[in-house]
Formats: sequence, structure tokens, C-alpha cells
Amino acid sequence: MPNRQIVIITGCSIKKQAKKAPAHKLYQGVVFKKVKDLAKLHDLDFMILSAKYGLIQSTEIIEPYDLVIKNKTDVLKLQEIVIPKLFQIENDYTLIILIMGRNYRAVIAPRFGEKYKMIHDYRGIGGLTSRLNKYLNSTLQDLLDDLENCRI
Repeated sequence: MPNRQIVIITGCSIKKQAKKAPAHKLYQGVVFKKVKDLAKLHDLDFMILSAKYGLIQSTEIIEPYDLVIKNKTDVLKLQEIVIPKLFQIENDYTLIILIMGRNYRAVIAPRFGEKYKMIHDYRGIGGLTSRLNKYLNSTLQDLLDDLENCRI
């Protein structure tokens, strides 16, 4: 049974399949795949912040696209559809783990609070991949302990 108290929200990836698919299968980026594996390993709910579709369930079937969040205009446009969804997510979960780049975090930033924690690494994608590998080889409690001082 999934741990319904915790949700991981990650950003989409540039690398995608060429045809329509559930979001968790469409995105093919290295970090995305590791986040998906982490959610599966610890039986956590998993959502995606898509530059085109906004905040979506990993099972939602979507078309491939070529779009990224590049600037403040993109951030503000997505906030209009994402922020209302975050209110419900905050009611449904006790912990919201974010794993995404700076521009994607900016979309969610107006809602940052006690429930939000972030996995990131100052070394960039290589460092983040290394950190995710560590979490893929540890318990959920180890991950939660590591995040204890990572409130946003």
C-alpha cells in the first residue's frame, strides 16, 4: 500500500519518447528515471511539473512536446494553473519532496512552507544523480532523516 502521506514532485525532462504515453513513461531523462525509481522503491506518490501541462499525475497520458520553463513569463503562466492544485496537495500530504531545477522551483515557490523539502545538489546534475543513487540504496527513513534540515 502506498505511503499516502508523502509525495515527490519532480520536473519534466527534455528527453522524451516520440509518442503519446503515460507521463512516467514519456520522460526519459536520467534524473527523471532515478526519481521515478525512488518513488517506486519507497512506494511514494509521484507527480510531475510539466512545462506544457502543469502539475500532473505520473499516470496521466500526454503527448510529447518541446518546451521548457525558461523565464519569468513562463513561470507566471504556469503558476496560474499549478498554484490552485498545490492547495489540494498540501491538504492531502504531510510531506512534499521537490526534485527539480531552479526555474521549475520558481513555479511552486509562492507555496513553499513547512511541508516542502527539496533534494538538490550544488554540483549540478552529476551531484544530484549521485545523491539520488545514495537514496536508491537506503531506507525511506534514511532519506527522511537526511531531509530533516532541508526545509525550504
